[in-house]
Amino acid sequence: MDLRRSLLLATVVLALSTFAGAEPSETTPATDAAAVVPQFDVISVKPDKTGDGRTGMQFTPSGFIITNAAAHMLLMEGYNLTAERVIGEPGWVTSERFDMEGKVAGPDVPALEKLTFDQRRSMFAQVLTDRFKLVAHHETRELPVYVLTVAKGGTKFKEVPPDPGHSKGAGRFMVSRGKISAQGTAMPFLLTILSRQLGRTIIDKTGLTGNYDILLQWSPEDNVSRGAEAGAPPAPPEESAPSIFTAVQEQLGLKLESTKGPVDVLVIDHIEKPTEN
Repeated sequence: MDLRRSLLLATVVLALSTFAGAEPSETTPATDAAAVVPQFDVISVKPDKTGDGRTGMQFTPSGFIITNAAAHMLLMEGYNLTAERVIGEPGWVTSERFDMEGKVAGPDVPALEKLTFDQRRSMFAQVLTDRFKLVAHHETRELPVYVLTVAKGGTKFKEVPPDPGHSKGAGRFMVSRGKISAQGTAMPFLLTILSRQLGRTIIDKTGLTGNYDILLQWSPEDNVSRGAEAGAPPAPPEESAPSIFTAVQEQLGLKLESTKGPVDVLVIDHIEKPTEN
């Protein structure tokens, strides 16, 4: 896993835990069309000068706070994409880091509080169009994907009643290096985390529509690279744990198969560095 996927995964985990004048853009953020999603009243974007290797994101009652993040992260989260589904990014989009904050006006705070996790992160599209002057369009391309099915012998995890405190099956996530622990979680949320780990779109053909308690542990294949990127000693190899593909089959009773299929991608037509404010 490269650094940007590592940082992005950390960001998704933080967001899930927390939740538990521009040129016209042709992009369509991932959100519920029927939802009333407010607009940010204030958006602040400044270059990050800390040199800290960690990316942080927190949803606040009035908006969000992001530290040491690339514009690439906003694309991933705002449009619910994996890395291979963004085409035509300039190099600075993934390399330059920013501190960002967005706030809605006071009267919009109650509406913000009612939004789901996907609706909240879809609002990053406004940050991209307003401050980064994003113009982009969608295309369908044939790309490598994984298909997730139920393996022979059936699933190996427990279905549980929905948690009324967590909207639309988000449940509770604990994600760390080589481990996913989820309680009361629907399959789309598991697929989001797995897709970010594997860097590919996953097509769900399990037919599973409930909420589940899931524990998945595997051996990360990036011990040396992640340790070097973070400026820390490399972690020792975890030889006792299986690969993520073996773990998915042995521990969950599911199967990941590689194939190719039509994938919606986001093609960047224009994006520029924001002016500091």
